[in-house]
Amino acid sequence: MPTIKERIKEAEAYQEQGELETALAAYGQVLDAIGTMDPKPHPVAFDLNLRIAWLLRQLGRRDECLGACSEASQIAVEQMKDDNAAAFAARKALETLREWKDWELAEKVAKGLVARGTEAGLQHMVMEAGLHMPYIYRGLGRNEEARQYAQVLLDRMTEIDLKEGVEEWTSFLAALPKPN
Repeated sequence: MPTIKERIKEAEAYQEQGELETALAAYGQVLDAIGTMDPKPHPVAFDLNLRIAWLLRQLGRRDECLGACSEASQIAVEQMKDDNAAAFAARKALETLREWKDWELAEKVAKGLVARGTEAGLQHMVMEAGLHMPYIYRGLGRNEEARQYAQVLLDRMTEIDLKEGVEEWTSFLAALPKPN
């Protein structure tokens, strides 16, 4: 019987060959196999859920993609207690929603991540979700909220002297339609 590592390599090979459905099934089988192992969750479960989410995103299967991102986030928050992993899962979910221009769901997910991250003391996850809010508000046509949120981020980036952040939020604010 192949090891978990060998099964993951097999799934990766399918993915590299463009056989996305086959790769998805192979990753799912690995996830099922580790579900019976200790410790729970298996340390690979977070990564597998993100790989599955990426494939589902490529296949345009939105709800399933978000479910896999949510599962990865839940593992990161509840079992791994890993702020950076939770932030990464949050970023992937919100990038997917922004790409699909599903602004209402993006707002709901971002606010949920902020609430869950705040409750769990996961500052990076809260920050990651917050960095998407101006884009989400702009997508919703709520330009004044986008402007206010982006201004707070610009002020913070200026305060910590993060040049890339200052450039991003300065450009963002300049591109917003002027208020009437």
